[in-house]
Amino acid sequence: MSRIVLIISIITMLYSVQSYSSTLKPKDGVRPMGMSAFSAVADDINAILWNPAGLALMLNQEATAIYAPLYGFDSGMKQSHLAYAYPTGKWGTIGLDYSSINYGDMDWRDQSGKDLGSFNRKDYSIYASYGINLVNSFSIGTSIGITSVKMSM
Repeated sequence: MSRIVLIISIITMLYSVQSYSSTLKPKDGVRPMGMSAFSAVADDINAILWNPAGLALMLNQEATAIYAPLYGFDSGMKQSHLAYAYPTGKWGTIGLDYSSINYGDMDWRDQSGKDLGSFNRKDYSIYASYGINLVNSFSIGTSIGITSVKMSM
């Protein structure tokens, strides 16, 4: 019986990784966006979002910050990202990540096209990650995060 519970628990944990909000999927960092297959070689600060075990491969502190108006300054859409990772030596590497997207004001209409006003949507996520090297070529890592979607009329 305990073997069945263990197998079900492992399967549940594997699927829980994919259940985070689809609005703030990892899209920060030039290397991951350019490679499109970054998880296998994640060895810098971007590993916080892509593969936390890769944090264990970092040798130095790293920080990154992005602020970008999306689709031009007039669209009202803005993306922000701030991350920091600190290798502690033999105790692994810890990392923090904050990302947000502000979609700006959008028109709200009913099915007939009648104007019902406007609304604003903002998405936020905060992640804390940890990665440690267990043996020469085997590292493990984990992340815990909070994602929030706020809409206002």
